[in-house]
Amino acid sequence: MKTTKLNKTALDNLPIPTKRTKYYFDEVKGFVLEITPKGAKSFRVLYKHNYFAKAYTIGSYPDISPSVALAKAKELRALITQGIDPQAEKKEKQKEHTFKTYFIERYLPMQIARRNMKTDVFILPNGRIRFNDLIEGKNKKLPESYNAHIKDAKFLNKKLSEITERDIHSFVNSIGSDAMANRIIRELRAIFNTTDLTVNPVSRALKRELTMRTVKPRTVKATKDQIVSLGKALPKILNGYFMEEKGFYYQPQPIQAYIIQILLFEGLRPNEVMSMKWTELDSNIYSTDTKTGQKQFRLTAPTMRIINSLEKKSEYVFPSPINPRKPIQSITKVWKSLCKLAGIDDLQIYDLRKTFSSAGTKKFGLHTSSKLTGHSDIATVSKHYSHLDMEEITDAKEEIAGEFENLLLGGGKVVKFGK
Repeated sequence: MKTTKLNKTALDNLPIPTKRTKYYFDEVKGFVLEITPKGAKSFRVLYKHNYFAKAYTIGSYPDISPSVALAKAKELRALITQGIDPQAEKKEKQKEHTFKTYFIERYLPMQIARRNMKTDVFILPNGRIRFNDLIEGKNKKLPESYNAHIKDAKFLNKKLSEITERDIHSFVNSIGSDAMANRIIRELRAIFNTTDLTVNPVSRALKRELTMRTVKPRTVKATKDQIVSLGKALPKILNGYFMEEKGFYYQPQPIQAYIIQILLFEGLRPNEVMSMKWTELDSNIYSTDTKTGQKQFRLTAPTMRIINSLEKKSEYVFPSPINPRKPIQSITKVWKSLCKLAGIDDLQIYDLRKTFSSAGTKKFGLHTSSKLTGHSDIATVSKHYSHLDMEEITDAKEEIAGEFENLLLGGGKVVKFGK
């Protein structure tokens, strides 16, 4: 029986044999390095189970270092001593789902059934996931986080039981957006909760190093001057045929232009307008399924003038230019073109909803404003939409303080106090 020392120098200097040869190590019973005539070296543990001789391959040298191989050999010998066959354990692990296979083959079908969706999952060549059928409302966002970030996670092809809190922590830290990071933490925790794992790596990470990020709500809204500039630029989007920087004429985008106007007139979410169906309209009443449930909106006269001017070429009020059987999916590119024409570089499409809500709150109060935009919670309007500019707050406080100062001085100055 040939033996050798378990260190890099000794292993590198072993001669290449003419036939397969085993070198034994004294550190663990049955722990060997096997060398082939081609020079391939593999760490193995030789053992018996139920009177049958077996060998468990740990891995190749130098891919696996001597110290790592020794640690694994000790683990295997501990299992063997307890009467457990490591090969059987290895086969069971090979049957286990990776995160990717579990998400696609188990989790998504589970969610599709729970939500009574009639569709199948389709995997695109780039790794993204989509549903075979058109899914509307919040259900179509089911694979959104996976497509945007999770499909590129390093733990994607790891066995579920091998994913550690460190994997989760490292992945979440790679996400730049605080809001998206928090969303993915919640979604991953929910996914792992549906597995048979005794410990959820996301929950464990949250108890140790991982923390939900503090998200500062975006408080940008369009100014009056910006709305005027958008209005001047909109005809160019609507009618097109102006020269772009690349030397091409801009094609008319009337559907997108109409949607942008309606977003400002109604304060609705972009998806609520883009997915609008003719069957959901009863005169000027629009009934639809929103992210917070079924809602009804009484549409304004400017919006109805736009809608009444459209032809019913599809079941959707704003059909996709590519496939009229589906609604338009995005107006982001057109919005960016509009803002460029208007000389605006800090406004997002969703800011139109904030602009509407803020104006509504100032004019009619929080309660009415929340009804106008279809919010189910007034606190949401107060936190995200109805903020006042700091200058407006300062002016208001100065006015009130001045009135009280006048009263404290005897009220000699004639001022209008209150309404």
